[in-house]
Amino acid sequence: MGSRSHLQCCLFTVVTILTLSLACYIYSAGYNTRRDQSKLNIYLQTEKDLYSIQPIEEKNIGLSTKKENTNGSSSKAIDTNGSYSKPINTNGTFPSNKAMYDVAHDTFLRPVNGISSNHPASAEELWIEIDHKNTLIRRTVFFDNRTSIGPAIVIILLHNKTKEQEPDLFAKITMPNGTKWCQETQNIYTFNPQAHREEFRHGPDNYMSIVKKLALTKNTEMPNYIELSTNKRCTDLLPAMPIYYEKYEKRVKFALCLHKGLFGYVSPEMLIHFVEINKVLGASIITLWIQNTTESVYTAMLPYIKSGLVEVLDWKVSVAMRNYGQFAVNNECLYRNIHRADYLVLHDIDELIIPYKHDTWDELLAYYSNKIDLSHYASLRFKSLAWKVVNNGNYSFLSNISSKSSATEIPWKMTCSKMNIPYYFEANERFKHPVEIRHKVIASLNTTIAISTHRVKKVAQGVINEYDVPPDISLSHHYRIPPLDGTYVQSTFMKKFVNKVMPGIEKQVC
Repeated sequence: MGSRSHLQCCLFTVVTILTLSLACYIYSAGYNTRRDQSKLNIYLQTEKDLYSIQPIEEKNIGLSTKKENTNGSSSKAIDTNGSYSKPINTNGTFPSNKAMYDVAHDTFLRPVNGISSNHPASAEELWIEIDHKNTLIRRTVFFDNRTSIGPAIVIILLHNKTKEQEPDLFAKITMPNGTKWCQETQNIYTFNPQAHREEFRHGPDNYMSIVKKLALTKNTEMPNYIELSTNKRCTDLLPAMPIYYEKYEKRVKFALCLHKGLFGYVSPEMLIHFVEINKVLGASIITLWIQNTTESVYTAMLPYIKSGLVEVLDWKVSVAMRNYGQFAVNNECLYRNIHRADYLVLHDIDELIIPYKHDTWDELLAYYSNKIDLSHYASLRFKSLAWKVVNNGNYSFLSNISSKSSATEIPWKMTCSKMNIPYYFEANERFKHPVEIRHKVIASLNTTIAISTHRVKKVAQGVINEYDVPPDISLSHHYRIPPLDGTYVQSTFMKKFVNKVMPGIEKQVC
């Protein structure tokens, strides 16, 4: 009897030990999972993450928007905690903590959805499509509380002008205190395609870019979110839309955007060349949109993304159209930057705004601040000067814009075989005279309300749209293949930037 009791005691002890060991293992595994999950969630709330993907902490709003979109909508409703530029807190703001940036980037930057970790999994998280894709509404909207214009919620959409007139849109607005009301949207500006331009290689020129607003009363705080409807009573609501609002403690001087989403093949090194020259000129924030191009473009930008200089956003329009809704990109750029920069520079990858009597945009504006009252003008406008790009017939503009053929022609010792000479240093022939088309602007973010590729379109009351900068002071350089017909002259002007730009390129490429 004693031996049986002893055996039972031993068995009980073994079972207890095994049970405790198993419990410790499970807890440890769970802890590691939660620890990794915590790292992931911390990363999602950094200031510079571009598209947050699941999971997002439960404190963010969790409204389900699993509803059928009206008017023939083809997009699936998703949870409002889907992939946006930043997660939304319960007060409608976007969390910000730069110090947390590097906590988990090594694990988080792995491709997790077939594109990359900073791209949403589908276009349905970027656009709300109604009326059989005849109206495409950008999912993220913007809070504008500039004293000269706001407060207002700004909405950007595309509409097929060959179909019926764009639908009247109403919004159910939800405030942090739970107050809700229904309000009609108002038109800010419509960018109407030119009637004679009907077909382009990206699709027909038949979609209008439209900027709308929900005007709010003075001193109104930012709503939590809005839900659009085509019904004036705000029934049959479309998916909830997060409100973007990012305000730096100290605004930077210049933000720069590529003025359309990148598509086709784009040389990653050319983008590095683009970033480095614009950084020298004065850009503190550079925003790029991706329509459809190789993932290598995003990879090349990662060092700049980590430093906070560059952000890469998806555009992903699902309908073929000219330049994939370029004017809509222009105005998303405008409203992303209204609270974080003083001025906006907007141009293409083959263009640069170059001061001729100064080295930077800041010096250029300082020069004009002593000549005119800059607050009276919404923008400085620059004439365009075409430059011949070295071609030799061997490559297209975007696939291999640079070559090593002119390495001896610039004052820089090429010690890295990986490097190519930037197109803006290779080009040494320019059009004799600037042209009166294809202007580019540096726009004031205090007074610009709507902007296009070549000029500001709507400004605050009492402000003049633009001040034309004389060509001997500054020009917009346009590096073209094929070049314009006309008389070209030799110029080595851009060589003055070589020693400032090439070290940054060498650091990134080599």
